[in-house]
Amino acid sequence: MPLAAERQALAGEKDTFMNPDRTELEWTYDPPDLFEVPYRHSDTEVELVFDGGKALATLKTPTTSVSADLEERVKMLVESILLVRQLQVHRT
Repeated sequence: MPLAAERQALAGEKDTFMNPDRTELEWTYDPPDLFEVPYRHSDTEVELVFDGGKALATLKTPTTSVSADLEERVKMLVESILLVRQLQVHRT
């Protein structure tokens, strides 16, 4: 999957869900079987789960408004993980 197509898909398929317990950002990616099993990644701001064509980011600090800066940082992390995985499994 080329980077440009990946960015376009990520940019166009993001949803934000908020409730009192957590804030989630969700993107779709293709192909959905890029990861054979659910892949998890955690850092100081977010926990990510990649599974079945969806990347779900749960913010560690719930908020009712996600800043554009934070959203962009999470998106870049998602894209980076997807690019590494593409290299690992030799898929484009």
